[in-house]
Amino acid sequence: MKELQDRNTCDWYLAAHTKEQTRTVTVAVDFLQEGDNYLAQIYRDGDNAKYEKDPYDLVIEECMVASNQTLTFNLARSSDIGKAILLHSLNWPYLRCESA
Repeated sequence: MKELQDRNTCDWYLAAHTKEQTRTVTVAVDFLQEGDNYLAQIYRDGDNAKYEKDPYDLVIEECMVASNQTLTFNLARSSDIGKAILLHSLNWPYLRCESA
């Protein structure tokens, strides 16, 4: 997974893609500002996602995330959708963001 910070906010984005094999990815979000509250908007492959039969099976979830947590995802075979995450800082603009 690749993480990128928004230039104008404290938000972060995560993205991943797979090739021929399914895989499980665990990501530590220790790059998030300690003490901030984040709402994770997760766009992930659905349980039935398969490139050949159902490439658009998508699940959208939200959960609270802190910098001391990890996120685990099952990535479907050969699919570039459903593996994007927005980590939205609930403290911004009230707290100053520190650039990574």
